[in-house]
Amino acid sequence: MREYDEIRLKNTEEKIRRTNHVYDLIPEYKLLDESVSKISMEYAKASILHGKKDSSEYTKKINEISKRKSELLKSASLDENYLDDIYDCDKCRDTGFVDDEKCSCFKQREIKLLYNDSNMQKISETASFDDIEKAFYTGDDLENFNSAYRGAINFVNEFLIGDPPKNGLLFFGSVGTGKTFLSSCIANKLISNGIDVLYYSSINLFTRLADYNFGNDHTSRIDFNNKLYLSSLLIIDDLGTEITNAFTGGELFAILNARCANELPTIISTNLSLKQLQDIYGDRIFSRIVDKFSPYKFTGDDIRIKRKVNA
Repeated sequence: MREYDEIRLKNTEEKIRRTNHVYDLIPEYKLLDESVSKISMEYAKASILHGKKDSSEYTKKINEISKRKSELLKSASLDENYLDDIYDCDKCRDTGFVDDEKCSCFKQREIKLLYNDSNMQKISETASFDDIEKAFYTGDDLENFNSAYRGAINFVNEFLIGDPPKNGLLFFGSVGTGKTFLSSCIANKLISNGIDVLYYSSINLFTRLADYNFGNDHTSRIDFNNKLYLSSLLIIDDLGTEITNAFTGGELFAILNARCANELPTIISTNLSLKQLQDIYGDRIFSRIVDKFSPYKFTGDDIRIKRKVNA
């Protein structure tokens, strides 16, 4: 809504600039504008004092003035609509709403804002379920991927029907087998439908948390925690690539625990096996994952390498 305030201010300033330009260029135009104000005041006064209802004379005068103003603009090689109100969106007139419903321009801005807030610029904003190439998978690898694909579709559909899943998704297994891409497909689909998603690679997430934790910006830390704990969906990508220690383990548990308490889902992708997850993060975190995540194993060769070989 602040953006719309800024748009209206910008367009108002532009109209004032154009009006001053016309007044300087065509002095008669300013006199005509002043006469319109005078005639309007006279008619309003007559209506109040004398109950005058016939507006035909008033309308005739206004139409004559409007015609003359158009002629003056044309003579100055200006469009007859040059001094009309200016809108970026003619449908909602830069209010964001049409008949109390969100305008299409509002929805587009909302999605753009969601993308900016999601941190999705770190991964593909164009990833789509339609672009998934299953030809890179065969045999058991294809079966595993299809299972994860169906899980992702069901996950998205639950959001779209208004009953968001309470449990998250765990994508684990071989490097380069589509875990991040499938996560980004989910994120893009949800964001395009106005659902807030927050994405962080594991390294960036814990680096940022460490900066807040060991710095003095407590307000930003609280705000960041609120985003992590309360976003409709949190995606933690490449878990296990960060430096693991007591701090990262504690922060991860706090995030998962808060989101579980708020019944909000999380997607975790990792190249680690389930056994490695348990060994590295301990039973407390592993228990949360087992209880609140649907696990999907990815297997096969690195698709990025396959693409280069086949290019």
